[in-house]
Amino acid sequence: MPLEAIVTLIGVALLVGALALYLSLVAYHLTKVNFTLGTVVIGVAAIENQTRALDNVVGTIAGEVTAIDDAMRGLVEYATSRTPDGPDDYSGDEPATSVRQGGAPEQSSPRRIRARVSR
Repeated sequence: MPLEAIVTLIGVALLVGALALYLSLVAYHLTKVNFTLGTVVIGVAAIENQTRALDNVVGTIAGEVTAIDDAMRGLVEYATSRTPDGPDDYSGDEPATSVRQGGAPEQSSPRRIRARVSR
């Protein structure tokens, strides 16, 4: 076999080996990219699930805020009607505080206001 043919075969073998190594590296990188893209797709799906429409939740929260607002208004009205400078003839649900002998006021149970929360 002539020398030129042997050199040509060695060159072709080196070229095929280099191409095989290059294609193996490309396949390795594509595998890593495929894994990363799969992770990103799962993350996007999780974000979509966590940020879905909240129509029902927002309506429930609005109802609860309204109930809290009503309860707070009741507490403010109760607190302002119980001021020490207020009238002696208190006409609310709670009897007026009377004074015992010795000057100490009698203890009465505080009126409790509960918020109506719908679930």
